[in-house]
Amino acid sequence: GEGPSGATRAAGIDGLEAFLRAQRSRPPSADPLGGKLTAYEDNPFDLLLINVFRAVMAGVAKWQSPRPYWGPEAYEGMLEVAHAQQWGKTLQETEDQSMAVIDGLLPAEGKERFRTALQPDRFGTELNAWITAVFFPFMVGKCEVEARNIDEVPRIPEGEQWNCAVKIEKCRWLERSGCVGMCAGMCKRPMQRMFGDVLGMPLSMEPNMEDLSCTMVFGKDPPPWEDEDLKDQPCFSTCATARKGP
Repeated sequence: GEGPSGATRAAGIDGLEAFLRAQRSRPPSADPLGGKLTAYEDNPFDLLLINVFRAVMAGVAKWQSPRPYWGPEAYEGMLEVAHAQQWGKTLQETEDQSMAVIDGLLPAEGKERFRTALQPDRFGTELNAWITAVFFPFMVGKCEVEARNIDEVPRIPEGEQWNCAVKIEKCRWLERSGCVGMCAGMCKRPMQRMFGDVLGMPLSMEPNMEDLSCTMVFGKDPPPWEDEDLKDQPCFSTCATARKGP
């Protein structure tokens, strides 16, 4: 079908910017569970990665945040662009747009090389877990590699343990956005789809809304969305997106 008219899009942007101005005027003083917000001091490499994601997301959302690119507001600027990407969209539309962001970060030849070089065996799953734990704390916060066995990942041979899981202690993305929809539509679903369908590396992302942690298990097939607990998870009472109303 046809995209939104210029007037409709302008009205949508006006609504988005009014929502974000209200958010800036009352930044959260606690995490979505009422606990203490995690303090972050992003180093130059963190800021570089934040801004790479922010730029690609802005290209998909067709909107850019006025927040600074460097310094303590950089991550919030990226989150504002994420709100723009999600604004007025269904979960499926949000997932599809997030796939477009990932596509913008991974060139086609890179995807093909990944699929050829990294099979869902011990080497491939453990390398993915290590890369995630080393390079993605800027996005999700502190994380560490964990071992899994055949009881948790059926492809692991009997008697072996693979270091193929990453435990995210308290997800920065979820803590700062406070939005279950942004967790599902902009992280869990598109990441599982990209790794499993495009890169040939099964990935199960298992967020825990009771403590804001998450576990990523490479080499494990995720259950169908219809069977996921997250499908019926209500958003946090503090979620500004859920409360914005018409």
